[in-house]
Amino acid sequence: MVASLAMAVLGMLAITSEHATGMIRATYAAIPDRRRVLAAKAAVVGAVALVTGQVTVLGTAALEKLIVAGRPIRGQSAQSIAEQLPHILAMGLMVAVFALFGLGLGAILRSTPGALSTLAGLWYVLPIVVNNLPEPWHEWVGSVLPGALAGQLAGTGNPNSVYGSSLPPAAALAVMAAYAVVPLAVAVHLDRRRDT
Repeated sequence: MVASLAMAVLGMLAITSEHATGMIRATYAAIPDRRRVLAAKAAVVGAVALVTGQVTVLGTAALEKLIVAGRPIRGQSAQSIAEQLPHILAMGLMVAVFALFGLGLGAILRSTPGALSTLAGLWYVLPIVVNNLPEPWHEWVGSVLPGALAGQLAGTGNPNSVYGSSLPPAAALAVMAAYAVVPLAVAVHLDRRRDT
């Protein structure tokens, strides 16, 4: 979770910091095609976040195994890292998705506080609200929240969680892609109508 939030903030700052200082004008003067600017930022942010996410999640899982050292601890998986690898890779991918989501939010809102507030609402507040929905709404809506997608992509589901598990892996991957692409597409559309 920490890596996801950190990379989402990095994604936001990749564009909101330029808007806050006015340096975005120099960027657009150098590269007038705003779609190319956003695509380049998305490529860099996505690549950095993907590598960071995979290294962080894999490192955390390895460190957990060293600390736990085979002792039975309630709530901790007894599976080896190799058995958990699909879930670990899915969680690392989710870090990159969050970074691109943050970049898209930052490009849409052009404000770091606004983008952070929206992200906090999606990550923390919305799951609490969804958890209090009656069935089957809780399961359906909880399955498309960002925190639910890695478990569904890996096929492990989300046991003992506020999130749902009703999506097959292919649908979870499609929803992940939507979280990454839709905000960027909206930002491109809005950028055509804005001056700077």
